[in-house]
Amino acid sequence: MGILKRTANILSAKIHGLLEGAENPKEMLDYSYKKQKELLQNVSKGIADVMTAKKQLEIKRNELKVACDKYQGQAEASVNAGRDDLATLALNRKEETMQSIENLNQQIAGLDKNLENLKATKQKLEIKIQQFGAHKEILKAQYDASKATVQVQESLTGLSEDIMDVKSTVDRVEEKIQKQKARADAITTMVGEGTLAEVDFGLEKKDDIDRELAKIGGNSTVNNELAALKAKLGK
Repeated sequence: MGILKRTANILSAKIHGLLEGAENPKEMLDYSYKKQKELLQNVSKGIADVMTAKKQLEIKRNELKVACDKYQGQAEASVNAGRDDLATLALNRKEETMQSIENLNQQIAGLDKNLENLKATKQKLEIKIQQFGAHKEILKAQYDASKATVQVQESLTGLSEDIMDVKSTVDRVEEKIQKQKARADAITTMVGEGTLAEVDFGLEKKDDIDRELAKIGGNSTVNNELAALKAKLGK
């Protein structure tokens, strides 16, 4: 599994755990973006560290090459001086130094390979971060829009409930008005027919004497009409 893949899995696990208790998705998107930027910085630092190590090995390799040339010169001088023993010693040192140079060459080649991998990882990560940065702004805008929609819907729900309450109140008031109107019409009809002599609309009721006088007055009228009718008919 590559470095980028392992890092992505770690980030995904951490972000998933944080999202479980997150209250603001926008903050979590920004947090994820920040962690990816930090990862990119770490990769860049890793590249710089590897390049520094490679440079140090190259310097050491150059020093060993100079030493090889020196041992070669010493060996030639020893042979010319008839000192084969010294020439052998110089050649042995040259051989050891050349072996060290070969080891350094292998290490430098390994660092070059690591650098290639790190640079490729950095390039992929840069593209990923750029894409995520643009996508997260879209997601944040969508979140704001959905949040606003929910708030509007909640407001409309509350308004609908208020409207229903108002309608219920209006219905009750209209019902009372209709009942009051029907009562008034009934009383008016009763008064017109003589069934109800006087209607009490909240005033004091007539006392018993007033009611008796009203009955007497009503009976006199009926008696007078009866007498007139008999006279007309010759009865």
